[in-house]
Amino acid sequence: MRQHHIPRSILRHFADAEDKVWMQRRGGSPVRTKVENAAVKKNQYKTLHDKRPECYEKLLTSLENWLKPALEEVISEELLPSESERQKELRLFTSLQYARSPATREFMSSVVLPHIAKESPMNMEVQAQMKLAPEYDLPMFMDLYQTVFKELEQLPLFLIRSEDDGFICPDDPVFLQSDSQGRIILGLFPISSRLLLQLGGSNRDQTCEPISANAEAIIKWNQDSIYDSIAVYGRSKEAVDMAAKGWLIQRDI
Repeated sequence: MRQHHIPRSILRHFADAEDKVWMQRRGGSPVRTKVENAAVKKNQYKTLHDKRPECYEKLLTSLENWLKPALEEVISEELLPSESERQKELRLFTSLQYARSPATREFMSSVVLPHIAKESPMNMEVQAQMKLAPEYDLPMFMDLYQTVFKELEQLPLFLIRSEDDGFICPDDPVFLQSDSQGRIILGLFPISSRLLLQLGGSNRDQTCEPISANAEAIIKWNQDSIYDSIAVYGRSKEAVDMAAKGWLIQRDI
């Protein structure tokens, strides 16, 4: 089963009129491909304890279908909704995308779960099983999804606009920054080549109107945002190629 970690409904807002995006993998060159072939992997939600990745897929599809109208409305009107329920749905969608991304799945499986297995007072048999095969399964996914949402719910919401369709979509599109106590203080999520959702990170009053960002700021965000990603997607070859320079910058540091 082929499964997307970025919904095609999102990727299409980075595609051209032919429903194609420019894709560049780490260490590679930009190539033009159909949306259906981007950000996809066979059975990526399969775990040792759950042999049915379609369960994961059905849950994600159900959540996306519920939350997608709020996102599509923002993209179409280029305005944030004033209704609190609609804003809640945008935060939920952001949390959903963060929890399902490849970098999050890898971090939870290779760092968080082994730590839990080491520190938990569970019986030795369960600990041994988790150490042998730590997995980011469906219950863990739902727990992280809800935890991230509760924190994002406390942050003001802003809409950032690029006048030249300069935003790209990394494999891990949601960037979260935490303070020294582990509380999320900033969230960034590009929802189209023209628009980015920002949660927190500003002292200004929340507004439904979009805030324009200059080209320099957009390029910097594009390059910083690909830190954990292995691929980027965008409407233009130039935007994708410029964003990919972030990998070279990181390597030189």
